[in-house]
Amino acid sequence: MQMPTQTTFERDYPVRRLLILISDAWTPIVFHCLSDGKKRFSEFQRQLPDI
Repeated sequence: MQMPTQTTFERDYPVRRLLILISDAWTPIVFHCLSDGKKRFSEFQRQLPDI
């Protein structure tokens, strides 16, 4: 059995990179706003004026 070349402690490990991305304060709000589908920037900006 071949051992993985990366460990979960490395910053470039794919799952860790994903967790770093979604841990940003605005990310869940942005995902929620985009859950309806694509939006133009101006539509998005009206929904999230503080971002």
